[in-house]
Amino acid sequence: MTAAAADPSGAWADAYNSGSIGGLLGQALSPAGGFGKFCLVLLAPSIVANNIPNNYSVQTRLAPTNK
Repeated sequence: MTAAAADPSGAWADAYNSGSIGGLLGQALSPAGGFGKFCLVLLAPSIVANNIPNNYSVQTRLAPTNK
């Protein structure tokens, strides 16, 4: 987001406006070509995997209160 704010008329701002954080990741990895796209494919499941422990923790915390 800092890059999009530093150059509001450039490609970074367009990437953020069209794809939010994922667009910025794509813009950062675009110089790598096909390898950058491959890295994005590998990053997508890791985002989900990193959120699962948080969801589990919230569920175990809230479960006793839902009687």
